[in-house]
Amino acid sequence: RSGRPPSGRYVGGFESTLLEDGNTFEFWPVIIDVEADERIVLGPVHQSLHMLHEPHAISDQGLLFIADGQNGGQVAFDITGNSFVPEIPEGYKTLPEIQAVSADGRYWVGYSKNNDGLHYTLVWEDGVLAKQLPMPDKNFVGEDFWYGILGRGISADGSVIYGTTWENWDFGMVYWDEAGEVHYVGEDVRYVRTVDRPDGYGGTRKYNLADGMWTTATNTNVSPNGKYIAGTYRIESLSADGFEKNERNYPAFYNTETQKTVVFDDLPGGGALSATSDGLGFTADSTFGPSSGKVVDIENGIVLGSALEWIESTYGIRIPSGYITYMPDSKDRFLGAMLFTGGPVVEGINWYVGPAR
Repeated sequence: RSGRPPSGRYVGGFESTLLEDGNTFEFWPVIIDVEADERIVLGPVHQSLHMLHEPHAISDQGLLFIADGQNGGQVAFDITGNSFVPEIPEGYKTLPEIQAVSADGRYWVGYSKNNDGLHYTLVWEDGVLAKQLPMPDKNFVGEDFWYGILGRGISADGSVIYGTTWENWDFGMVYWDEAGEVHYVGEDVRYVRTVDRPDGYGGTRKYNLADGMWTTATNTNVSPNGKYIAGTYRIESLSADGFEKNERNYPAFYNTETQKTVVFDDLPGGGALSATSDGLGFTADSTFGPSSGKVVDIENGIVLGSALEWIESTYGIRIPSGYITYMPDSKDRFLGAMLFTGGPVVEGINWYVGPAR
């Protein structure tokens, strides 16, 4: 796995080694200078100290955040080998989960559980907790919050932040504009309504259906300038007998300047992953375990082709499998992902393309 690089200067991740006892791991954080193709290997980090689990973000200064699967929270590593753990903020119960950083490294975005029991999106400035971001009056399905919102990403320039609700597994997307005001992503296509649903005892109960934009735990969904937010537009309905909830999903991009959503309804079943500031969009062909994707022109609603075809025609590079997950505005480098079967387990593998040297 790799951390999201705001401007693509570095790619970060880690390697692991199983020790001779057969039960214990050592971890080696890795920071790659994309332009120089230089690997900076840090560590080792013994699992008794930190169980490195998943890289989330890396700044253009080489500060890499990796989730600790044993203790919770994050471990931050810099290119000199120093490390630290962001502390539990005052008034909160859990170690913060840092999810994304701005390109200049000044702003970190993540979340923690407050003493009131709700999860809130938090912003750090220059390493110090700056503020707790507000939540909408109601959650994604129009009810009171009971879990909260998890901060997921920030535009490279630091202007726009987005997060996801984690209630009823709806994963609804919210964002905060430059003024710090909160909105639902895709407000123009969001539609919440109450229907009668069988209660299983011969009667009915009230149930809210909600159409709108969603994403899960991805950190790449906002363009570098904050203009576009990528996600999946979901339309909900009930089966004829009312017992089953049906969903139709499409890649979609929300323009934070015009407050308009472009839905690619000719790509059913897929979702959007990221966008460049000038409106190039990247999608996955499935919202679960994708192995391919498309490149689109957001404003004109045009599918430019499969990601692999577009990469070959644009860069002259043949890639056997996968899709694009993030591209900085320089467009001379990008992250991608693919499914790999090396045995009984299918796993997701990240790859990157760097500038010619």
